[in-house]
Amino acid sequence: MSRGICKSSLLITMLTLLLTSLICLASCSGTTLHEDHDHGAEGMISTPDDAVDYTLTFDGKTCLASRGGAVAKDGNNVVIIKSGVYRLTGHFDGQLRVSVADTEHVTLIMDDFSITCPDSAALHVVNAGCVYVEVPEGKTATLTDAATYVYDIPGETKPNACVYAADDITFRGLGKLVVNANYNNGIGCNNDIVFMSGDVTVNAKNNGIKGSGSVSLVNTAKVTVMGAEDGIKSDGINPDEGVILMSGQAVAYISCADDALQAVYDITIKDSARVYYDCEGNIINSDGSSDVPDSALIPWD
Repeated sequence: MSRGICKSSLLITMLTLLLTSLICLASCSGTTLHEDHDHGAEGMISTPDDAVDYTLTFDGKTCLASRGGAVAKDGNNVVIIKSGVYRLTGHFDGQLRVSVADTEHVTLIMDDFSITCPDSAALHVVNAGCVYVEVPEGKTATLTDAATYVYDIPGETKPNACVYAADDITFRGLGKLVVNANYNNGIGCNNDIVFMSGDVTVNAKNNGIKGSGSVSLVNTAKVTVMGAEDGIKSDGINPDEGVILMSGQAVAYISCADDALQAVYDITIKDSARVYYDCEGNIINSDGSSDVPDSALIPWD
């Protein structure tokens, strides 16, 4: 009987020590237990305040990080090198880059935040599993690129958009994002672009939004594109690429010099999604199939 009691006491003591060690580790490291995770980001529209891992405050060319080891400097550029949720405030004169592992997610909460890059893209996702750009309700974010890009490697052509992502990028939140593209495309992506919610305005010298994989406007997303060429374009040529999808209550306002929507394989508009167009080319241009009800296409006067 006493032996059983001793075993139970020993087990309780070991569990208590283990729990104490974990609490101490979290406290001493200055991190929270949810750090380096995506917080179930895929279906989220707004990130709760207690999920923020890092706060980056910008003042011109200066960036102050709430915790070390999450960002690195590259000349006048700031590079995010750890997965997690970042709250960005202030104004930055430079380029913000994201470079994490293929399996890692980064959320950028732009809280009345702006970037003006003097020689390249404002936001460049070099590598990631997915990057979420989120503007909170009642807030505005403005991203502006250079009129001329300077590339480190001769003959390089990427990035070629004010917001350029080599991997998936999703836009969400309930605030307003303004993208001013002075060089080429407004938002460009080598994979998939998703607009989930919020109000996004793109002013572009060339194409407004261009995703090689796919471009999706879903839920309550509102996107306004002012472009010199195509409005929204998906030019991927591999299976499951070259697709544009609009669904839910998503709405697009497009004014451009060529096609409003152009995709290699498929363009689908369903539910109550709709497009207001003012274009000199085709409203819908797909080399493959298209499923677009006439009621979804409305002249933008």
